[in-house]
Amino acid sequence: MSTAPSSVGAVPGAVRPPRVFISYAIESAEHVSLVGTLWRFLRSWGIDAQIDQAAAQERQDWALWMGDQIRDADHVLVIASPAYKRRAEGRSDSDDGRGVQYEARLIRDAFYRDQHNLNRFLPVVLPGQSDDGVPDFLAPATATVYYVSEFTVAGAGPLLRLLLGRPTKPGQPPPNRIVPSMPPADGPTWLTDRLDRLDIVLDELASTEAAVRKAYPKVSARVRDTLSPTNAVDALRLEAEPLRAAGRSSPDGPRLRTAVSTLERMERAAARALQRAQDRQCHYAAGLDHWARLTGMLDAYRAEATDRGLAEDLELGGLYRSALSMFRSGPCDLDAAEDAVTRYTAAVRRRRDRPASEEPRR
Repeated sequence: MSTAPSSVGAVPGAVRPPRVFISYAIESAEHVSLVGTLWRFLRSWGIDAQIDQAAAQERQDWALWMGDQIRDADHVLVIASPAYKRRAEGRSDSDDGRGVQYEARLIRDAFYRDQHNLNRFLPVVLPGQSDDGVPDFLAPATATVYYVSEFTVAGAGPLLRLLLGRPTKPGQPPPNRIVPSMPPADGPTWLTDRLDRLDIVLDELASTEAAVRKAYPKVSARVRDTLSPTNAVDALRLEAEPLRAAGRSSPDGPRLRTAVSTLERMERAAARALQRAQDRQCHYAAGLDHWARLTGMLDAYRAEATDRGLAEDLELGGLYRSALSMFRSGPCDLDAAEDAVTRYTAAVRRRRDRPASEEPRR
């Protein structure tokens, strides 16, 4: 018997919103960021989306947590990627992504017991990935795969339509014109609701851009060619004001179509701006990590050279000073600094491993 809830596929406006579990593999920092953006996008539409990134704020028994999420979900989104496919199909070492291997086994078992409920187990392809990353047990060649090109109505229409219980039928809006299922008694109140959801994205954009601006002085002082912070949220909020006025006046006909078109364009712009800000956060973190790794390596090999009595060696001293100057002369070219550190550490290793008989006589 299936463990799926009886309300699988429940439409918006039912007692509770649809519950969605997002299963994914840590493929890269960018991929993890996109999965987080998908989670926030779905929740902005009133979908009860669940993800480990949010649950990790508290201590968890992850095996029990994964089982509960899959058991309680109306829909399980399997986010395609090479690592997910490899781990889900048992082609990874036992210690390679253990959490995903266990999670995918539970999903595979649930799917095996309920194979006719195709709408419960949904393969999803995010930007930068392809359906080659969908596990074979979800039959990507013969069953529907949901592609998300961007986190907007236009870019995620088919997936949103399914999760919100709005299958395509004659006379309904096409997939890229999906509208939330809001009570229409007082006119198109969903426009103001959509604007409220846009505000959620803009609030996150404001927070992310503020964090980037705060980090920029430290990063740019250490790393050359650091990307400048972005500042898109103020303009987007200003542009939203006329739409708020339109929402309060309950527009219809051409004015409503114009407002919807403008709102969808703003949703796309806000999603792109948020992605740019998050990319800068990743860029900054990677730059600082690289800088710290190189300086740590340089210090460690300098200490080893000193312990071995090689601190006054002319060759090693010259290589060390050349590498050290990369970090002390202003923003660092990390590629050039890595080359300099590599030359120094290689020279220290050669001297360390040189047989005593080959040491020059003093």
